[in-house]
Amino acid sequence: MQQQISHISTPTNVVQYVALPILQEVAPAITPSEVFAILHPNLGTHNEDIEFVLSEISRLQPDESRRGTWLMTQPTFQEWFSSDGSRILLIDGQERERHITSLSYFIATLDQGLHRDMDCVVLSYFCGLHISSDASSSGNDKETGSSVSIMRSLIGQLLVKAQLSFDTRSISHNLLSHVEKHDVGAFCRLFHILVTTCAPSTIFIQLDGISWLESYSQTEVEDAQKVFAAFRALVQELEEPKSYARGQGRGISNVKILLTSARPCMEFQQFFEDACFSMPRSCY
Repeated sequence: MQQQISHISTPTNVVQYVALPILQEVAPAITPSEVFAILHPNLGTHNEDIEFVLSEISRLQPDESRRGTWLMTQPTFQEWFSSDGSRILLIDGQERERHITSLSYFIATLDQGLHRDMDCVVLSYFCGLHISSDASSSGNDKETGSSVSIMRSLIGQLLVKAQLSFDTRSISHNLLSHVEKHDVGAFCRLFHILVTTCAPSTIFIQLDGISWLESYSQTEVEDAQKVFAAFRALVQELEEPKSYARGQGRGISNVKILLTSARPCMEFQQFFEDACFSMPRSCY
């Protein structure tokens, strides 16, 4: 028996539909300019601080003004300054707490010298010049002198001095909402993203007078500890051969973080046990 095969054709008046994926609206990437507008840092304050510290040199005793010259010759400082990779260093002094110390003058002089002689990015902050009138407050109601104030200033300086050249695709609106709520962890995360995605450079981060932060409430001390922990983590990540940036074949910046304190810090030593230089008493 012969098998009959019938051919079934699709009528021309039948419309065939092809399932297409549902396209979700993608929010545009946040720009560095938008980040700067949200932070609204007062960069004029940084320039005024440098000028003010340098103008106070006449108040220093001759032996105080010579400490910076001596410090620059020390192997620990030279290794931090000259090494190819990223480094962090805390310099502990042996002097009484003042708004401006010989180490403040050293930081201001280094800031100017780096700007003048090297192709690099320099970020500086002087804690002693931004102390809240109420040292017992947490700094959340009054941002002056708080860890948030420090990070706001450093990020603002970085955005301007690196000429707003960053990959901001990993900065979310949720992160910025936490920044607007003064969440110091969000500030640290934002700083990390910007440092690791900016055009390759050497970035010097200088923070003078960190022992002043110990005079605030326990909440503010804990916020400062978050900042220093983030600094250490950043340096360690940039030094890791298999870091994300290197894995993607991108150039990355070298970060040199220098912190100073007029006296040894009790609350922050844990972050600098292997990266601390104590000025000898013979210098005082």
